[in-house]
Amino acid sequence: MPRKRILILLLLPSLFVFACAKLPGQDQPFELGALHFGMSVGQVKDAFPGKEITLTAYDTPRGESWNIESPFGDRPPAPEWLTRATWRIACSFWDGKLFRVRLYLKKDAAPAPAALKKKFDRAYHFVADQSQQEITFYEYETPMMKAFVTHGAAEGTAVAFVDLPAYRALDEARKRWQQQAAASFEVFGVKFGMKPEDVEKTLNHGLAPSDFYPGLDCRKWLDEANDRGWELGFDKAWGLSAIAFVHQKRWSPDLVRAKVLEFTRQFGQGQLKNDAAGYTLLVDADNIRLSLIVIGCNRDGCIVSEGWLWSGPAL
Repeated sequence: MPRKRILILLLLPSLFVFACAKLPGQDQPFELGALHFGMSVGQVKDAFPGKEITLTAYDTPRGESWNIESPFGDRPPAPEWLTRATWRIACSFWDGKLFRVRLYLKKDAAPAPAALKKKFDRAYHFVADQSQQEITFYEYETPMMKAFVTHGAAEGTAVAFVDLPAYRALDEARKRWQQQAAASFEVFGVKFGMKPEDVEKTLNHGLAPSDFYPGLDCRKWLDEANDRGWELGFDKAWGLSAIAFVHQKRWSPDLVRAKVLEFTRQFGQGQLKNDAAGYTLLVDADNIRLSLIVIGCNRDGCIVSEGWLWSGPAL
């Protein structure tokens, strides 16, 4: 038998396996190497001994996400074309159980979004193309799982697998938690709906005129003891409707990270927006929008402001 023909015959089994390699959760419960839905945080950590595992976000007190850097090393699980290109995974838990696994792909090794879509189209039921401008966002579903393909200029390419029953249950639970958190919201005793004189009494300090919030009656106070500038906006009908802290000292990366975790634990995960100056974290929860603005970072830290906007009494 010719040598070339023998080589082709030897390669055929591996080519067949690659062509037929199934995606996680396709025709069977979700598994990706040692990962499967329902695992505890401790079980996931045990599955990746020696790896750097970091808490990155809360999703109200009942949810949390952990990042695992360089998770698979030299022995990536099937499907290798996906896991070999993965440089980080994010594992999200609700009530202590793993319900979402997101894979971040290396920019120089990730398949193009169009190629990923072809593979996902064969494996799962296509639900919607929610792409906008430069952001690619494909949604898929199986009877027990959701899957997403995303691609953005800054974030690169990522794929996510979500336990569908858990996703539906936590979505309703998250809404209830956000409503409760919004109803009980206060900052150092200051609550939405207060009048200026009520705020002055609560803070035990006078307020000066300001123009920080367009369209609102604005007042300010520099709390020098805490290096915190207060900016308050009052609506004629509803009273206090906007609060901002402009911090006078630069924050270290650890302090910024702690504040992000505090925000997301209180109200849930939000949306991160990047620009040349820095980034903004926005969290929408019921009738309150939280914002954390981080700009001008250098070796001395970052300039930080945090704010809360109220859309009025909940209907």
